[in-house]
Amino acid sequence: MYFAYVDESGKGTHKNTETPIFALVGILLNEYNSHKMRRDWNDILDRASEIAKKTINEIHAYELFRGEGAWKDMGKDSRLDIARECFSYINNTKLKIFYTAVEKEAFSNLTPKHFNDIQDYAMSHLFLAIEKHMHQKGKKDKNKRKTLFIFDKDRHQISSDIDEFLYNPPTDKLRSYCNYSYSNFQYVLDEPVFSRSHRSILLQMADLVVFHLRRYLHNYLRKEDIEDYDMKQDTFREYLRLIRGRVVKKSMLWKKGTYYLKTVPNVFYELDKLFHQKS
Repeated sequence: MYFAYVDESGKGTHKNTETPIFALVGILLNEYNSHKMRRDWNDILDRASEIAKKTINEIHAYELFRGEGAWKDMGKDSRLDIARECFSYINNTKLKIFYTAVEKEAFSNLTPKHFNDIQDYAMSHLFLAIEKHMHQKGKKDKNKRKTLFIFDKDRHQISSDIDEFLYNPPTDKLRSYCNYSYSNFQYVLDEPVFSRSHRSILLQMADLVVFHLRRYLHNYLRKEDIEDYDMKQDTFREYLRLIRGRVVKKSMLWKKGTYYLKTVPNVFYELDKLFHQKS
């Protein structure tokens, strides 16, 4: 059995301005390699607690980046070191990382519009990428490749909709979008789980990756809005490039000429360079 931990970034606003990117990240692993990761992640939290001189029991990307919450008394350099250690650790695991990033303006201008809601669209793209990945693992032992999706219980925007989405997937839209021919998802269990992020290191990892991905693309599109743009982009790029070995190959996510590329017209090549080109 497999588990996919999913988090989103970009539904709200940034500095009271609509952020131009909506992003989802799914982190996939099988049932056999999660226990050691929990111990290793807790070691990182223990080191962060020593530096902060107080207990830190969760890595929340926004607070880590901004120096807020449990991180407010920790210096910037120390916080950057913790983030770098987290990304380096993720790269040394056997996790598979799937992502969807959508430019909101491009999505709103799509014709024909197969999806009215950007979250449904992004979810469909992410789920189908995982379906494709599982399908290519072979036809034997199909039940062993069933995937349980876990979401952050505090993400009310997702949790209120995902039950219906999984139970009754928009197959008519999926057929139009990518010639999807099944009446439901083949490898996705239709009963999602909602967990608190402080209890799940994989949700913390998903939060860390999706926050940095969305902010990197936000900055790329809105250079004039970001103080110290080059410095911040170099940091985001460094961290995201650290995990490119864990990101699934781009043929799992998109191909030239597909509908998805119409929703990322300004950041497509940046995504390709970031995750899928070696140099």
